[in-house]
Amino acid sequence: MRKLLIFAMVPLLLACCASYPRISPSEQIQKVYQVPNLTKNQIYDSTLAWMAQSFRSSKKVIELSDKENGKIIGNGSTTISYYGVAYPITFTMIIEMKDNRMRITYQNFESTNMFAGSFQIAQEHYELLKPKLNDIGDSLHSYLVNRKSSSDNW
Repeated sequence: MRKLLIFAMVPLLLACCASYPRISPSEQIQKVYQVPNLTKNQIYDSTLAWMAQSFRSSKKVIELSDKENGKIIGNGSTTISYYGVAYPITFTMIIEMKDNRMRITYQNFESTNMFAGSFQIAQEHYELLKPKLNDIGDSLHSYLVNRKSSSDNW
């Protein structure tokens, strides 16, 4: 009886997931930060240090690391809560650097569940995700602005 109930609920859950309007696959969030008195290379090196400290395994997160062009591309993930249900969200994070500034772009937003697999996130989830992504960028910016050079006397 329990198995029958579970199998009867799967189509219902899939139908519910499919009914939410999805964001466009090309949707992205982008923000430019001013980082005074830091060169592109200093921003790059400090960003790698921030990633190593901020993520459980930065080696698994970083997909591309190009110091010459001032670009780091990584895969991020977070969880949002929507009506008491936790939704895991994955995304691509592109960090580009120039002297005194950096730009962070988030894109390729997806969620997964055991019934529907991987899919574009719903608009409601996207709105809940935006502040979390801004917090990530703000955390990096704060780290860069408040960083101490390796020559500081500790």
